[in-house]
Amino acid sequence: MKKHEILVYILDDTYGKYLNEEEMSKNFEDDLNEEFSQTFDIVNIGPGADVPAFAAIIEFISENWELLLGGSRVIYKNLIVRQKYRNPIRELSDKMKRYFSRPNVVLNRDGALILAINAVSDDFKTTEDLIEEIKIQKYYWVDKRFPNENGFSTSGEKIQKGPPIDLLSFTIHRFILRLNSREYDVTVDGKNVSYREI
Repeated sequence: MKKHEILVYILDDTYGKYLNEEEMSKNFEDDLNEEFSQTFDIVNIGPGADVPAFAAIIEFISENWELLLGGSRVIYKNLIVRQKYRNPIRELSDKMKRYFSRPNVVLNRDGALILAINAVSDDFKTTEDLIEEIKIQKYYWVDKRFPNENGFSTSGEKIQKGPPIDLLSFTIHRFILRLNSREYDVTVDGKNVSYREI
């Protein structure tokens, strides 16, 4: 089994707001370290202009994550929302959501996928509703500065690679997911998820 990473970026809310910017940013970082009992990497997620953020890494091990990202159909045993079964997607989503107490959070593609699957799994709440199969039909990302541009890759890839780090602050993730026999159009913008069955 291989180790994978979800990256959660908390934007520095002090940036560009204070004359003593460096000191305020350090205070912001200290607050994060104390609130989450960890240290963060400082990264820039803005294209051209700086958009400083603090990166949290969530590692997990999965034997089929690459298959899922490659567009293969992945079979799960008892992946449902009922609490008596272990739900690895829900567990990863909960680990990410602990950072959502902060107002400005963005995710890499894999983090957005976890949030998307978790949100859609809310449609599978009855005792009979086992999620036995998950497939990404399509994934692309859109730069929210240019919302009318088609986000699909010109190479015809159905599942694109995630956006470069310097575009994350402007990224909207779009997925077409198939769970069992149901298909969903899912949008992830920062920590916000919306979806509809299609």
